[in-house]
Amino acid sequence: AALTQVKEEIQANRAQYRRDAEAAYHSRMLQAQQGKAPFPKTRTFRKLPHSTNSVYSDLEEAERFENVDGSMDISDLTWEQKEKVLRILFAEMNGLVKRKEEEGDVGPSLPPI
Repeated sequence: AALTQVKEEIQANRAQYRRDAEAAYHSRMLQAQQGKAPFPKTRTFRKLPHSTNSVYSDLEEAERFENVDGSMDISDLTWEQKEKVLRILFAEMNGLVKRKEEEGDVGPSLPPI
């Protein structure tokens, strides 16, 4: 249930990000056409293999853990990072249960995920 909720949040967040990024790009383009601002860098809003400035590159960046340290609060993580944390935690919990079963020390079982 937790992973499903996180996946739904990721999908909604990504869709909203794409809409907001496209609206901001078009707004900057209109301002540039009116001579009020410089033209923005070309930006693509479809997943193309050779695009150098795609909104999808931003979304992939949200999954990275390079700038995350141990003292961060989980609320500071992106939804993509939260999904990875949950997957790691569930994998560790499942591994712990399997090890206990192998050792014969079976306590209360965890519900299936």
